[in-house]
Amino acid sequence: GATPMGETLLSTAKLNRILGETETTITVEAGVTIAAVQEHLAPRGAWFPPAPTFTGATAGGTVSTNAAGAATFKYGTTREWVEGLAVVLADGTTLELTRGDCVARDGRLDVPTRGGSVAVPVPSYRPPNVAKRSAGYHAAEDMDLVDLFIGSEGTLGIITEVTFRI
Repeated sequence: GATPMGETLLSTAKLNRILGETETTITVEAGVTIAAVQEHLAPRGAWFPPAPTFTGATAGGTVSTNAAGAATFKYGTTREWVEGLAVVLADGTTLELTRGDCVARDGRLDVPTRGGSVAVPVPSYRPPNVAKRSAGYHAAEDMDLVDLFIGSEGTLGIITEVTFRI
């Protein structure tokens, strides 16, 4: 990531709790390391496949960058493994997003905020069809609002909780 030079830095280090799990998912706060997720899941034979190679990577950072690791080509990037997010927007609105609940229609995503719903146009560009993309916001005709935040590097909102498939 970039090194701040006079800018504001926001740390999620104290958002470090594992909040819950099901047979197929785990929900964690943004500051939980992926190593801690793997350690928590190991006793039951479960794991988070797209884990980045940096063991100190956090859930929020992994999602914010759509991180990938050594198993990317087999299991895909983080995007394919995110089922839900809690995101705080600049106006203080907290979005509790679950994949499938808010999908683009007619070229736009309707984002609920404190001041009412905001229509966000889906970017008109089409990203290359490759396993890992690191430039620009995700764009797809019928994209999910969850996907807009994955890989946005905190520019659209701050991720505070993540639900991963395992």
